[in-house]
Amino acid sequence: MGKKLFYEELVFLDKKYHDQAEFFRSICADLQQLGWVKSSFYQAITEREAAFSTGLETQPFSVAIPHTDAEHVEKNFIAFVRVVEPISFVHMGIPDKMVEAQMLFVLGIADASNQVKILSNMIELLSNEAMMKQLISAQDPADIVQIMNQAVSL
Repeated sequence: MGKKLFYEELVFLDKKYHDQAEFFRSICADLQQLGWVKSSFYQAITEREAAFSTGLETQPFSVAIPHTDAEHVEKNFIAFVRVVEPISFVHMGIPDKMVEAQMLFVLGIADASNQVKILSNMIELLSNEAMMKQLISAQDPADIVQIMNQAVSL
């Protein structure tokens, strides 16, 4: 197994946001305060999401994988956010379709050459229905981190 990407301080369980804009403001502020991203991260990730949406219909729960360019990231991470009420995201590749995401994976990859590998690993993980059920029901951030680091690493 390679370098881990998931950390307990980046697991946010049962959060409530009014909409996608509030989600991005909140998570980006948290990530910047914790030293994971640069001040430019918020603008970069929201602009990228508007241009290249990241919502995915996965079973049994839909997700979103917002991410942006390496230059806005201090160190490699993936933040896991599970929400109480789903957040609407435009479907990746289907601009006129909305996805109600219950889990969000915010990617911060400091080395751009690793981004495709990480996204590929994430897609594989998200197609594992049993693992998705574990993620939606886990109550301890340590459990989430263990599940995720076994599935996705650098």
